[in-house]
Amino acid sequence: MVERKPVDEHGEGTLPSFMEGERLPSDVSILHTTTILSPATLTIVAMRKMLMPILLVLMACTAQQGATVLRVIDGDTLIVRQQGEEITVRLIGVNAPEHDECYGSQATQALRHMVDGRTVILVTDTETFDQYGRLLAYVYVDGELTNQSLVENGFALARPYPPNTARQRDLEQAMQLARAEHTGMWAPSACGTEPSAVIDIGRISFDPPGPDGQRLNQETVTFDNNQESPVDLSGWTLRDGSSVHRFVFPAGFELLPGAGVTVHTGCGRDSSKDLYWCADGPIWNNEGDVVILSDDSGALVSSITYSSRYNPRGE
Repeated sequence: MVERKPVDEHGEGTLPSFMEGERLPSDVSILHTTTILSPATLTIVAMRKMLMPILLVLMACTAQQGATVLRVIDGDTLIVRQQGEEITVRLIGVNAPEHDECYGSQATQALRHMVDGRTVILVTDTETFDQYGRLLAYVYVDGELTNQSLVENGFALARPYPPNTARQRDLEQAMQLARAEHTGMWAPSACGTEPSAVIDIGRISFDPPGPDGQRLNQETVTFDNNQESPVDLSGWTLRDGSSVHRFVFPAGFELLPGAGVTVHTGCGRDSSKDLYWCADGPIWNNEGDVVILSDDSGALVSSITYSSRYNPRGE
């Protein structure tokens, strides 16, 4: 056996030595096959192979420096300039009220105050873009996560958008705190008036057995009137955290004291105990969602947040 000084592709002696006849790792290139590989170097090579997949994941979720906010579209969407290109950014894990909804204008103004004209850091999650071509990002200003600031100040809901859920637990905790402290949209008078009555959210069945979409009438939310007087629910609105799905209670529907009504996602014949959304597909997100009930003025009456790990109104 002859030991020779290993030489790399740049002519420098930095490559490890190998035993003559020893099988070489596929990612190592040398000029001599009669060199010795030390145990320490073997460990380094093995660690490189083990860490490479992790490094690739981290590289896919890198912070994008130097984006300047040009304008704010609404409470969870903005446009930035980065490297001379205008990019529409949708904040991950949150959903703010629309312009025509209660607290929509306040949410837009809040985001504008936080980021407009400023340099931000954009951090992506598992997916980089949504189906509309918007960049999905956590937005940081001076080290503060804007997504979370909106939620904890009551300007947006925390809502998971799988698989982009790296910060979802923090966002959900922020929303629970905002709701407990009646901050922002969670204040009884956030929409200008106190709720006209109190109706409680009862049982939630968001993931019934069987394939999604095939048992829509078993996906339900139940509401209870625990007051001593009947409540007219005409024009009241039930919605999820996305605000895309909305159910409006029919005109003349009254919930008697001590009674309850179940809203089914599928189709059927309405009665005093059962109402039917008649949606095309599932409404309630299996990973987690927010159930929001508002009266006919838009005032928040009650809300519940659930997740696949925690359902306060268990199935």
